[in-house]
Amino acid sequence: MKIKPVFFSALLGAALLTLPGISSAQDPVEITPQRSPAGIEYVMSSVGEDQQNAMAAIRKDYNFHLTFARPKSGEFLADVKVTVETVKKEKVLEVVSEGPYLFAKLPAGTYKVTAEFEGKSQTKTTTIRKNRSSDLVYYFAEQ
Repeated sequence: MKIKPVFFSALLGAALLTLPGISSAQDPVEITPQRSPAGIEYVMSSVGEDQQNAMAAIRKDYNFHLTFARPKSGEFLADVKVTVETVKKEKVLEVVSEGPYLFAKLPAGTYKVTAEFEGKSQTKTTTIRKNRSSDLVYYFAEQ
């Protein structure tokens, strides 16, 4: 049986129409843990939805969670400078967060956490206890 050119063209066209759907499907986002000079493991995300979903999936693996946002709009923030110090003023983490979430694995203890954005700085104190997590949210108002 010989395939007619019109039928073959229609079949080829239908097959090609499915390719954009295949090529636009994205692989799951993988968040790569990093390590501070003090040996603290941490992860951070950019602002994209896929990144946020990936961070939500690994949240339970970290005992220290930071979120950065605007107070009224809830708009997420990136490029927030974060410094985490022990009560002995030893810096255990100093990084610029690529997005609204920064998670870390901190040893038990009390820490001073400073977040700086657009020239404004906020400092909070948190205590990490065994088998417990600490969640801090930093809100920076529009200028």
